[in-house]
Amino acid sequence: YGLGLEIKIIIWLRDQSPNNDLTVLCALQLSRNMGAEINLCRVIDTNEEKKATVKNLVSFIEDARLPANTKVRVYSGAFMEHFIESSADLNIIGMPLNRKVVRDMIAVSPSSILFVSSSGFENALL
Repeated sequence: YGLGLEIKIIIWLRDQSPNNDLTVLCALQLSRNMGAEINLCRVIDTNEEKKATVKNLVSFIEDARLPANTKVRVYSGAFMEHFIESSADLNIIGMPLNRKVVRDMIAVSPSSILFVSSSGFENALL
């Protein structure tokens, strides 16, 4: 896939990740330039967490003043399974600590990936 075909950016957020703010800020700027829809995605362990996770992500959209058409997607199970099945122009994700995970993600991704590593000074809520 190339940028601009799906007109969609997926942000993969991990709970309490120090990279979440930077991923959102990158997606926001890129979506403005591309006219793309933003999808906030999180993979959880069990479906019992789904309702609370959706509520937290919807609240985050409001707090970060993301576009009104931002969508929330919460999946349960294995991250890589959902990552492989995703369809977007760009996946933005916090940089995994394990280099093998990075290589595996690049090898199986159906689209472009932007890995970000935050300095800790970014804040999507300001």
